[in-house]
Amino acid sequence: MKLKRFILLMLILCIISPLLATYQVGDLVDNFTLNDDQGNPVSLYDFTDAVIVLDFWSVG
Repeated sequence: MKLKRFILLMLILCIISPLLATYQVGDLVDNFTLNDDQGNPVSLYDFTDAVIVLDFWSVG
């Protein structure tokens, strides 16, 4: 019975979590800086007036 409740809770959280997102499509975001694959810092503001698609992924 506890497993069914847990699965139901996880399903509900998965359904409503996109509704609780801070940013929506088209919203402006704050500036942030990440390092590229060679260790150089890259700021979001380096790409002003450009359409940007961010793809976050991880190996492992």
